[in-house]
Formats: sequence, structure tokens, C-alpha cells
Amino acid sequence: MINKPKGKRGGNRGGRPKGSGQGQQVVARVRMALEDALGILETEKNTSLAELLANELYENPSKCLNALGKFVPTDVSVEHRGNLFMAALTEVAASMEQIQEQDEKLH
Repeated sequence: MINKPKGKRGGNRGGRPKGSGQGQQVVARVRMALEDALGILETEKNTSLAELLANELYENPSKCLNALGKFVPTDVSVEHRGNLFMAALTEVAASMEQIQEQDEKLH
């Protein structure tokens, strides 16, 4: 009979360290490749990420905002002056919430 160590950390502690699984490695590689791609755009194509985002927002605002919504916080507080600015922000927030709800239903 084999004696197992007693306590919280008993049992088999083999395997990969936390955060080193295949999924995390792929995510890290994609992030590094994205960083490299953005560098290439800026140096060789003389185009920044901000310019790409601005063009996409102009050409297809709904699709772009939906994609960007996954990268920005959902609870944003902005001080404003003027009713038009607040109305526009309220409409954008409502649209993003609807898109997020639809996205959650699909997944």
C-alpha cells in the first residue's frame, strides 16, 4: 500500500503548472503575433491601429462597436455638458447592451 501525503496538497501534483496549458500558450502566441502585426503596420505601411479603427468605425460602425465592446469596460461614467452628447452616449450604450445580449444568447 502506498501512503499519500496528508494535508491540503496531498495526492497527485503532477502535470502542467497553472497557466501553462496548450490554450494559454496559443493565446500568448496570438497576442505576440498581433503585437508584431501592429508594429509592421506602423513601420512598413505607415498606418496606426487608431487609423484602422477610425476607418472601420466610419465604414461599419455597428460591427466595429460590437467587436470593440468586448475590450472596453461595461460600466463607464462620463461627465458631460450638453444634451446631444449625452443622448448619443445613451444610444451607443443601449446598442452595445443589445448587441452583448444577442451575443450571449448565441454563445
